[in-house]
Amino acid sequence: MAPPPDRPIILELVVRSAHPALLEGLDVWLRLGLLSDETVRQVCEENLVCAIRQPVAVSSQVENDFLTELPPVAAEQPLTDIAARDSPLPRPRGWLAQITQSFMAELSVVWLLFLGVFMVVVSSGVLAASQWRNFSPVGQYGILLGYTLAFWLVSVLTGRRPNLRLTSHMVQIATLLLIPVNFWMMDSFRLSQSISGFSLVAIAAPLLTLVIFSLLKPTPTEPGNTRLILGTAIVLAWLQWGWGWRGFPLVATYVGTIVASLALVYQDRGVGGGDWGVGNRGDGGDGEVEEEGEVGTSSIPIPHPPSHTSHPTPHTPHPTPLSSGFITVAFSVLLLLARAVFVAKVPITRLGLAAGICGWLLCWLSRRNVAHAIWSQVGAGLLLVGWFVAVMVTPPWQAIAISGLGLWLLGDYLLRSGQASYLLAGWLVGLQTVWLLWRIIPPNWQQQLIDTGIQLAGSIAMPAALLGLWFFPYLLLTVFLAFRLRRWQRLDLAKQAELLALGLGIVLAALSSGNSLVRSLNLVLSTLTLAAVVISRRTRPEVPLIYLTHATGLGAIVACIHQIFPNLSLNTWASVFLAGTLIEWVFSALGEGRGQGAEVRGQRGEWRGEGGEERGITGDTETRGHGDTETPQPPPPHPHPPTPHPGTNPPGTSALPWQPSATCS
Repeated sequence: MAPPPDRPIILELVVRSAHPALLEGLDVWLRLGLLSDETVRQVCEENLVCAIRQPVAVSSQVENDFLTELPPVAAEQPLTDIAARDSPLPRPRGWLAQITQSFMAELSVVWLLFLGVFMVVVSSGVLAASQWRNFSPVGQYGILLGYTLAFWLVSVLTGRRPNLRLTSHMVQIATLLLIPVNFWMMDSFRLSQSISGFSLVAIAAPLLTLVIFSLLKPTPTEPGNTRLILGTAIVLAWLQWGWGWRGFPLVATYVGTIVASLALVYQDRGVGGGDWGVGNRGDGGDGEVEEEGEVGTSSIPIPHPPSHTSHPTPHTPHPTPLSSGFITVAFSVLLLLARAVFVAKVPITRLGLAAGICGWLLCWLSRRNVAHAIWSQVGAGLLLVGWFVAVMVTPPWQAIAISGLGLWLLGDYLLRSGQASYLLAGWLVGLQTVWLLWRIIPPNWQQQLIDTGIQLAGSIAMPAALLGLWFFPYLLLTVFLAFRLRRWQRLDLAKQAELLALGLGIVLAALSSGNSLVRSLNLVLSTLTLAAVVISRRTRPEVPLIYLTHATGLGAIVACIHQIFPNLSLNTWASVFLAGTLIEWVFSALGEGRGQGAEVRGQRGEWRGEGGEERGITGDTETRGHGDTETPQPPPPHPHPPTPHPGTNPPGTSALPWQPSATCS
């Protein structure tokens, strides 16, 4: 056979470029002559080369209207090194210089621009006020309209220059703040009553609406300006119309507050990724956290509290609320409230809910960003002010609504952080809400309920004893909350809720103790509640809980006997207690016998199970023996003593009557 011709062989080698032996292998193949020097260079240039970062001149020009451009600095050399090399050592300064420097550090160009615009507006207003009487209402509003359009024109012209962006932004905000004032003045001057005024209004209203549209249209530089915010700003401006109608100022204020809140919350939901404060569901978001071998329905587990902060940690990036759209909507709502209180003379007690909604909105928008804690504090203050204002009104519907908003916020904070302080605060808010629910009942109905209670239970300790029954549903709600917290594996919060329920139950029992019938009902309901808690536990309940349930049940029995037979003598009561003691002993003996019987049955079942297996093997042997008769031998003794079956009591112990004992057949 002839040898194969000497032809090149194509080998395809797949190897990672970061392999530690790649260069060594190429060098070996090069020395063996399997690769040429050109091939090695080509492979290295194509696969083993990374781009070298060249020093690029970086301009440190700040987007500021008053700062000049600094000399370019190489990107590879940090600015801190240059400052440390060129600047002399700092000399000690006095306390006045330090305070001045700290104050100047807090100031920014944005606030300086805002201060300048504000001074221009105020000075122009003072100048116009000095000559205000020389103009008719149409002329007065014409000055305001021209002033607003001049601001808008300046914002358009400065917006075309890149180095005047901050100035343009501040002038735009000033224009947007002047537009609701324009609609207020159009309604206040009653311009529609004259032909010239109506013509001016017909031109100004659409023109100002177009100005709002041009300034709040969605742009990449203003992510907070959406179509929803644009529509909300237009609605809030037009709500300044019609305040001459009776009752419209209150309606316009609440409509504007609610519309603004819904718009900002919906925008916050879209920006924040749909986070409505339900917490992190973890990896298996569809199933509930298993507790003690139990698998339940889907629920929301509460996270454990973070150790580094006392506020909810933000889950997603959130833009600053100080966008032009947010400022416009917030100012428009505040303008509606100020006009309703100071101009339309709406009673402040009717605006408590509006203040509460504004406070809730600030807390909700700042809940994901710890840097906006000041907004949360201001919102909490507005919530409290609104509640104090509304609680003086009867019926307190506004105070109940504010309490609901507060519970919403506290529940959201609890789900986010898992801190016990939010649970306590929410429980207290819910407790006062139950009191407010009593106040919404008309006074004549309240008196009828009290009279009915006195007829059924007598006048002793009335009507204070009825509080032990009125607040009892809230006690059941607290117990249910503790049950759900245990299912969510938050034992610390569950124990706190149980302690709150225990404290409330003791207080309600003390309030009910003065009246015999109410006391009996309270103790019976408390016994049933404690029994339900004991039965719902998947593991053996705590000994104090068992003793508390037992004692409450005995107290309920004694209270019911006293209610039915109020004139029993001491000898009769002694007989009752003796009979109760005998019944307790009988139940204890039956429980002990049931526990020992379950243990014996478990041992026999285990013995029979092993013996059955051996008899089955013996039967197989007999079958294979084809009729051979053998006397069946008893099973050999168990090499180890049988282990008690789970759920049975050890020998010599007694089972409680309410403790189920497991049997094995």
